[in-house]
Amino acid sequence: NLPTLAAPSLNHLAAASSTAALAGRIRVPQSQLPNPRMPQLGLTEKQSLLIAQYLLAKSQPVADDQTLKFKDDDVAAGQLLLASVGCVACHQAEQVIQRSPSDTKPNVEQVVASFVADYAYRGPDLDSVGGRRSPVWLDRWLRDPASLNTSHRMPVFSLSTDERRQIVAALTDVPPAAAINRQESDGKPSADALAEGKRLIEHFGCASCHQVPGVTAQAMPIPGLAALRDADSDRTLSCLTKANAVGVDRQSRSGRPVPLFEMSEVERAALAAAVRQHQQLELSGGVAVQRSLVLQRNGCLQCHDRNTSLGLSAHAATIERWLPELQGQSQGLIPPSLTAVGDKLTDDYLTRAVAGEQKNRRLPWLSVRMPRFSHPEKVRGALVDSLVRTDRIPAAADPLREDILQLVNDQQAASPIDLLEGNQLTGAAGFNCVACHQAGPFEPRNVALGTRGSDLMSMGQRIRSPYFFRWMKNPIRVVRGIEMPAIRKAIPGVRGESIPEQLAVIWRAVRDPRFTPPTITSRYEQIVNVTPGSAPRIVRDVFTIGSGKAQSSVARAFAVGFDNGHSLLLDLDSLQLREWVIGEFARQRTEGKSWFWDLAGTAVYSGISESPVFQLVRDRDDVAFPPVADESRIAELLSYQDTADGVTARIRLYFDTTGALQNTPPPDPDPGSPHFVTPIWQDRQLETVELLLQFTPIRIGNIAADLA
Repeated sequence: NLPTLAAPSLNHLAAASSTAALAGRIRVPQSQLPNPRMPQLGLTEKQSLLIAQYLLAKSQPVADDQTLKFKDDDVAAGQLLLASVGCVACHQAEQVIQRSPSDTKPNVEQVVASFVADYAYRGPDLDSVGGRRSPVWLDRWLRDPASLNTSHRMPVFSLSTDERRQIVAALTDVPPAAAINRQESDGKPSADALAEGKRLIEHFGCASCHQVPGVTAQAMPIPGLAALRDADSDRTLSCLTKANAVGVDRQSRSGRPVPLFEMSEVERAALAAAVRQHQQLELSGGVAVQRSLVLQRNGCLQCHDRNTSLGLSAHAATIERWLPELQGQSQGLIPPSLTAVGDKLTDDYLTRAVAGEQKNRRLPWLSVRMPRFSHPEKVRGALVDSLVRTDRIPAAADPLREDILQLVNDQQAASPIDLLEGNQLTGAAGFNCVACHQAGPFEPRNVALGTRGSDLMSMGQRIRSPYFFRWMKNPIRVVRGIEMPAIRKAIPGVRGESIPEQLAVIWRAVRDPRFTPPTITSRYEQIVNVTPGSAPRIVRDVFTIGSGKAQSSVARAFAVGFDNGHSLLLDLDSLQLREWVIGEFARQRTEGKSWFWDLAGTAVYSGISESPVFQLVRDRDDVAFPPVADESRIAELLSYQDTADGVTARIRLYFDTTGALQNTPPPDPDPGSPHFVTPIWQDRQLETVELLLQFTPIRIGNIAADLA
């Protein structure tokens, strides 16, 4: 069975709280903390004060830390970290994260708040922690929680000194009225007061759950669980009883005080059902329940998806709306799926992974981070056992899947030809794995967060061979919604064009430390030419110009290729000729998951002008009016036509000849987008002009005749 979860240690309370604040929390826990697990015991104000005085007087000292000095932008940076690192999976923190009152933006916070509130092993509310704890205490807690509470369940995130300071700044940025006074009153409690405080702690059984300095836990004469199954038993004095009046020392029939736990109706009903259903009073629930429980109470399923259970992925879109810096970053808030992870990872790597003991962050481009857990060996073993026994396909089933395992041989080392062909197969000349996957120091460019793959160079040290071949056959059958494509077509000229053989080559190559990954991710998919005597060809798509750092893009391009070998690239947004080449017309290439077009010939002209190409000139006074731009666009294409003689395009431009732009306020933009809903051309009374642009190739024979 799993070890019982311990309540917080009370050995270092002096560094965390004042006497008044601690007494208030002991007496009515929910007065300072929503949904606390600490029960009410019917204490009076005097009893609570005596207990608090004893705990603080006997508190063990903690090494002094330097006072934090906050910077101007620390609060904003800390809010971003709280929203993105993963804190919101276990803690309520919406109020300290949001930067505007809830009545001025959509009320989306309750979705995540309910997600956390339904988690039985949730952490404390962070919305009020700044009023309960000092900045120095919070910084130490983030750095080394065991120094303050040896029974803590808080995992430790890999945070820099600056990041810890920023999180503390956000947590403590509370209105003065919300802060609890941490100043101690004058004078120390008397010896009699301390003795009475200790007696109360022993009477109410505080040491049964907590480590209390100077107090040893004693067995309490409580009745067995069998009494709770008796329909005639007195339920008015049960731990499942709802709230009771404060100040009443409720005594059970054994003479011990009965605690009042803050539970939802769902939790209360679940506990009652568990007691009724287990005839032998074996509450472990058996192996299956234990496996599920170990994942639940360690918070694995609060962050990660697993099978049909959704973690942060169900709320990433909501969290993304909390802060402007998170717009478009929802995929970075989703940790890897745990579906089939027990079949995927080797035992050694899985043992390290469940505790967050990997040497390096495996997916450093994600905002969410895997923390480090201080699991007891028994808990760590239970986690690994739960994942392996649930996920791993037994060896007895191997004969039924020979189609994918026929080439699995972990003893076979990669040959030199394997390494060479592995380089080809993982590069642009093969399956182009490096278009999305990192490969050692090489990182793919222009890849969306949700499609980036893990490091090819570490797969052989992490992944089991049977899983690799199972995964490569059809990834979406293993993890739903995964972006990884299934390979259906072999690469020509390699290993007899056999997909299993080619996958086996890749697997042997990436597992070998001598493997050198490819770094070229771009390849040409098609080349378009215009044969002599044929009609012009037109391509409308995104085009790139130049290369390297000088590369630029034309989003609304109009590329025309003529049969005389000349090609033009027109930018429809600015109506400028961006490029003129001689030779081949155009070629389409892929880079990562992005597709681009380029003019393929030798450049005769390439450039861009800051001045408008067209202006409207008024006859009576020769005043020139530039085109009215809708954001960065000054024209719209109405139609185009290609003929044997050339290409014609009908273009519309808008001009402000009456001052309509100065006299009419602009419309409000869409609050969820940086762009306007209605184009400015439709929102004003503007002068419209339609142009007919004609592109006709010059024939060499015609030039010779003209010269003659």
